[in-house]
Amino acid sequence: MKNYVPTDQPADFNQLDLDALKSAVWIYDVLNYRIHWANKTALNLWESESLSELTARDFKPGASEAVQQTLCSYLEEFKHGRVIDRWWQISPKNIDKRVHCRFSGVMTAPGHVSMLVEGLHSELLQGEASDYGTVMICLFDALGVIQSANPPFERQFGIAVPLVQGIVHEAQDLLRLLAADDGHSEEILCATKNGPRWHSVEVRKHHHQELKANSVPVQSLTLLDIHDRKLAELKNAVAADTDALTGLFNRRGISRQLQSKVESGCTVFFIDLDEFKPINDRYGHAVGDEVLCHVAKVLRYEVHQSAICARLGGDEFIMAIPAVVEIRDLNFIAQQLIQQLTKPFVCNGQRRLHVTASVGSASLPEHAGDIDSVLQKADAAMYVAKQRGRNRYVHYSSRVKEQLMRSERIVQQLDESLQEGESLFEYQSVTSLPEQDIFIYEAYLRWPQPLLSSLRAYEVNEALVKANRLFEVEASLLEMLNDDFSRLQSVSSPDDFRLAFNVSASQLIEESFLTRVEKYLRHKNLTLDKLVFELSERALKRVLDHQADFFIEAGKQGFQFALDNFGSDCSPLMNLKRLPLQYIKLSPEFSRDMSDHSVVIRCIVDLCHHLQIPCVAEGVSSQSVSDTWSGLGVHLQQGEFAAPRLPLREFANKGSRC
Repeated sequence: MKNYVPTDQPADFNQLDLDALKSAVWIYDVLNYRIHWANKTALNLWESESLSELTARDFKPGASEAVQQTLCSYLEEFKHGRVIDRWWQISPKNIDKRVHCRFSGVMTAPGHVSMLVEGLHSELLQGEASDYGTVMICLFDALGVIQSANPPFERQFGIAVPLVQGIVHEAQDLLRLLAADDGHSEEILCATKNGPRWHSVEVRKHHHQELKANSVPVQSLTLLDIHDRKLAELKNAVAADTDALTGLFNRRGISRQLQSKVESGCTVFFIDLDEFKPINDRYGHAVGDEVLCHVAKVLRYEVHQSAICARLGGDEFIMAIPAVVEIRDLNFIAQQLIQQLTKPFVCNGQRRLHVTASVGSASLPEHAGDIDSVLQKADAAMYVAKQRGRNRYVHYSSRVKEQLMRSERIVQQLDESLQEGESLFEYQSVTSLPEQDIFIYEAYLRWPQPLLSSLRAYEVNEALVKANRLFEVEASLLEMLNDDFSRLQSVSSPDDFRLAFNVSASQLIEESFLTRVEKYLRHKNLTLDKLVFELSERALKRVLDHQADFFIEAGKQGFQFALDNFGSDCSPLMNLKRLPLQYIKLSPEFSRDMSDHSVVIRCIVDLCHHLQIPCVAEGVSSQSVSDTWSGLGVHLQQGEFAAPRLPLREFANKGSRC
């Protein structure tokens, strides 16, 4: 491609015809109130038939003192090379026109600066709204008495406004303006004749060289109506700081509100609703939203008159008291909070509900030096309240700190265990007598560290949730379990192979747990008919309270369940018939003392036979116990006598020798 080479000589810009410009350009002599020169577009703008007619006009009679002093101050700015952009109003032949002007300085005689004006004008900018956006100017003296004003100012604020205080909506804004330095600018709410409107305001002090002889020192206010833009900004700012559902502050909003309380102190209550998800699942999100709005109303109006409240997301709320509260008053406020929240209320116009909450609190500056830290410590206290049984209150203390550090140690030991690379599962079989066939294998998660081995599953689960590590650790354990699958299948009959492992109510209630498990198994080409989820009676009840048809729906998807440790807790007898259970495992307490529990055992065994649910005896420790169970018709047995619980390597080796 050839380069373009100009064939003509460059244009002589000194010979350009400025009359051809579509923008209006003119030169105004500020001190002499006259236009020196204008192009053809400017003549049209000024309603003039010729340049000689326009340059002969005297603009002094129509110029207010406020405008003249402002233009004189512009001349000083031009000497420093400043260019000024303003919406301006001109009135040639009494025709009001709104023009966007760019003012700059130009030398028209030695030592004499005039004003070069480039103006953009359109008929679309005319009408009643044209005053809003047009520059408004008033002059006032040291007492705030208005000396002069231009027509747009008079139209917006009224002609008979004697004092600056008459146009400033807030008293503190007036004091700030009267004491302001030259060049001060800010956005304030002004009192116009049509009500309060936001304006951008610039204060200018006029020096003696700008003033007429014997005149008193004055200041000018240059105002620009920015009401619509400001309202949009404020609306966006409120939206950015506010929770859309409840109208409370969000996390960003509460942090900004409390920032000014760091030095004076404040007390933060962290509130987490107990078992909110079942409400959403049982009644729908519309009812759930109504519950959240009810909680917001309680926090805002029914606990403490000075409370600053926020919803952090989900069912987590903040209630902050802007003061350091004594421990006695803290307990009273917390009791009021829990009491008000637990009161039944009518939801959706007809349904009567109530909620409970776990509450933690922490104070500035006692427990932290910044907002994020005090929120974290109030959250930690709430977490401890939840661990202690929910629907209770805990204030941050050294004991809470120790418990928080304990959770951190739990997660640290979890990482160390997973990094070792060895299987963390032990295995034990359920044997079918007298043939000694394997009914099912069961996996038990056993952590090698002392702290982890002493914990219940839900405690480990809660520590992982707190650290936001649940999904990551869960995936690692599933991967480990999958590796064990292959080895166990190699020492058993692949067609009959099934594996059971225990799950908690928290896992099942967690919305995506089953979906994650199914997706993982599908990825590994495994099927659900090889897995059975065991859960305790208490966990079963909690899941049923959460969602009555949970197990029926999960069963339709192919998930299999069994009831563990039956008969030692809150036995859900009414639900047994309709639950798709693969088997019921009796509590090992029955095996320890069969004579004392013989009547109950016979009833349970008879019930299982009638319901056609296989019954497993757990804790079988000797031949005599095994024979007694067999005599009762229970041939599925588990315990150290028939098959001890072993690590994978020993268990697999034992299986290969059988």
